[in-house]
This record gives sequence, C-alpha cells and structure tokens, in this order.
Amino acid sequence: INAGDAGRAIREYTHKLEEGGPIGNFYGYKSIGIDENGMWLVETADGPKTLLNAVEADKQVLGNGLPKHYVNWSNSVKYGNFDLEVSMRGAFDFQILNQAQLLHGVPSEFRRSNVLRNSFTHEVLGQLSMNQDATYVNQFLEEGDYWKIDNVTLGYNLIPGDKFKAIGMCRLYISMGNIITFTGYTGIDPEVTTTNLSARAPGIDYVKRYPATRSFTAGLVIQFR
Repeated sequence: INAGDAGRAIREYTHKLEEGGPIGNFYGYKSIGIDENGMWLVETADGPKTLLNAVEADKQVLGNGLPKHYVNWSNSVKYGNFDLEVSMRGAFDFQILNQAQLLHGVPSEFRRSNVLRNSFTHEVLGQLSMNQDATYVNQFLEEGDYWKIDNVTLGYNLIPGDKFKAIGMCRLYISMGNIITFTGYTGIDPEVTTTNLSARAPGIDYVKRYPATRSFTAGLVIQFR
C-alpha cells in the first residue's frame, strides 16, 4: 500500500506499507548529491542517476516516521509550604519529513510562491538549479528525536489562621506549559502525527500546521471546611 502525500503540485506518495514490513516506512529516492547542472543525483542499483532518469524501481526505504522509543518523566517535590511539579517527555529513533522545507525551501519555488529564508543559503538546497522543481527525496527527512519540558507548576500552601476557621486549605500556584523542546529538528515542532496512513502518514510535518502555544497560568484554590 502506498500512503502519504508529499504535498501540493508534487502529489507523490511518501510511504510504503509492505506485508511483513514495519508500519511508517518512508519510501522514495535517496539523494546522494547534486550534479554540475544543479539537478538531484539519486542512488540506484546501477549507480548514480539524475532524478530525471530515475524510475520507480530505484526507490527505496528512506527511514521510518514512528518513534522506536517513548520516554516520560514526572516528579513532585515538597519543601515546607512549597510544592513543585515537573513533567517531561520525549520520543527517539525516528525521522520526520519537513514538508515546509520540501515545498518552500528550494530556489525554484521563488518563481511561483513564497520561499523560506534559507532557500538560497542552505548548504545543499542552495546549490539546486532554478530548473530543479521541488521533489520528494530523502534530503528533506530529518532526525526527529526530541525531549520536551511540558509543564512546571510551583505552588504555595497558605495556612489559615484562627480568623479563617472556615477555610481548610488555600493554595496559590503558577504554571507554565510547553516550556522548551530540545531537538535537532529544524522545523516548527518534532511532535508530528503517528496515527494514520492517509495523506498525513506517520512522520510528516504538515506544512499548514499551527505552532503549539506556550501557556502561563496563575491560580488560587480554596477548600472550605
């Protein structure tokens, strides 16, 4: 089964599901450089070929969009009237298709669309000819490993005095969510879909996704007797 969609005018599948094989395999042409004319060279069984001369049989498994490992860590610490809660998580050993770079990160896209700032300065993509259209090759796959500090909450428990006998507990707290992500991935967010085999197959960082927001919350909790 072919799955995934490289996007827009490319309209090329990005994944292949084969009997006996793993779910989430990226499948396509493996780029091994750029020729003197600024066109992609791809790896084939017969040696390097320009992308224009490559055929379907030259495609191969390029990676996998499903993380092999998930790690979660949370902890709660109390000291006197203060309490601190921290939650973190991560995913490791998987690849991401940076669709924004694929569709807006090559020089030729300047003829028809907006382009990313690095389209002409990227050490690899900047060498492409204006005649090399945006094409799905493994150059646009990146390692997706990440570690996120999801939430930190700091609280302070007030001890009501004799004048407030009706109050059993009073707690002040501040909380911050989506604090920071440690990753080598260059796109918006390495946490991408892993749940289907439609156009947004595992590991595709959809070009039109909206960035996750960082949140700040302050609160007061009162418990009456």
